[in-house]
Amino acid sequence: MKLSELTDKYRYTQLSHDVLAVLSIGPDGYRVYVGAVPGKNHDDEWAHVASQGTKQREPMAAAIVTTALRFEVDLPYAR
Repeated sequence: MKLSELTDKYRYTQLSHDVLAVLSIGPDGYRVYVGAVPGKNHDDEWAHVASQGTKQREPMAAAIVTTALRFEVDLPYAR
C-alpha cells in the first residue's frame, strides 16, 4: 500500500517495548516522529510521540515507513 492511499493522518509502530515511531501525513507530505513511552498501552501513548517525539530525518523516516510500517513512499518528505 502507498502512503497516498492511507485515509487516516497517523499510523504508529512499535520499535521496541517502550519506543514508538509515529507516521504523520499532512498536506505537505509525511513525517516520522520517534519517542520513548511507558509501554503500557501504545494506543494511548502514540499521540504523545506525535506531538513531543523527535522528528526523523528523511533517510530514517523513509526506512521506518518502508520496513517497519511496510508502506511504499510516494509522498514528499515534509521538511
